[in-house]
Amino acid sequence: MTTIELDRLGRLGGSRREAASVRIEKLAGALELYQVGTGRYPTTEMGLHALEVAPESVIGWSGPYLRRGGVPLDPWSRPYIYTSRTPDDFSIRTLGRDGEEGGTGEDADLFTTTDQLASPD
Repeated sequence: MTTIELDRLGRLGGSRREAASVRIEKLAGALELYQVGTGRYPTTEMGLHALEVAPESVIGWSGPYLRRGGVPLDPWSRPYIYTSRTPDDFSIRTLGRDGEEGGTGEDADLFTTTDQLASPD
């Protein structure tokens, strides 16, 4: 590969990480709207699908909370991982390019949690 091709591959990896980060933040924003309407975040079992279709027995749902095609896949064509331990918290993550926990660079996990949203960086 030439230096130019290697540079393009490096930028593509960086842009995929940036795209994943932006999508995670948009999903977090949609979850915040869901929480305002329903008084809680979706359960792990409901998952991010609850942003598209009203779960049974959820009062106050006024979605869909996502535009343009619903819940996106991560830039590596895998679903984002959503968990909620309590009605008041959630975590959204992607496992990066390699699809495995941990890693560095393009393989590093990206995530956000309610704790991160609450803390002023």
